[in-house]
Amino acid sequence: MRSGIYRHYKGMLFLVLGEATLESDDLEPAIIYQALYGDYRLWVRSKKDFLEEVSIPEYSYSGPRFCFI
Repeated sequence: MRSGIYRHYKGMLFLVLGEATLESDDLEPAIIYQALYGDYRLWVRSKKDFLEEVSIPEYSYSGPRFCFI
């Protein structure tokens, strides 16, 4: 996973800090990232979900949840 700035499909920017492992039965890979707006909150999401393709009709959008910019 490339570190750097990613745009969420809703338009907000996030800085990917790196990868981690979720403490679960299968030790699922996860992404640690930080919002580049508001309170600059840190987030953790499974790598599978971070990289998934989404279809969001209310945003007239179909594509990656996060896109490297």
